[in-house]
Amino acid sequence: MSFDEKYIKALFVGFASLSNLYFIKSEPEVEQKYPDIMFLYRPPFAPNYQFLFELKYLKKTDSGKLKSTQESAKNKIKGYLQFEEVRQLENLKSWVIVFVGEVAAVVEEVYFVTSFEGKTKESARFILDERIR
Repeated sequence: MSFDEKYIKALFVGFASLSNLYFIKSEPEVEQKYPDIMFLYRPPFAPNYQFLFELKYLKKTDSGKLKSTQESAKNKIKGYLQFEEVRQLENLKSWVIVFVGEVAAVVEEVYFVTSFEGKTKESARFILDERIR
């Protein structure tokens, strides 16, 4: 039996489930797509954020695939963020986490950004910076 992504997800969900702060959803269906893990508001609790995680695992021998795996995971999240069902979630933060062996080699937040057509680079950066805050 070899260690792979499903074990990372199981550990992540298992530890997160120790708290009653969120509803933990593992691979919930969203418009026939399946984000890895979502932490959703659970009344009566009111945490600051909800979360969507895309988790990936690479064996150490596959570490050369890190960048392409990271980009693939980011693109998946960007796709999920286009769905109205996901966009309606208040205060949603989305993260890509890529493990290489036992190390979290990538931990990156992915932002929902609408089109900046007609904006200068500086004003687009300002708009993005304001959304991040």
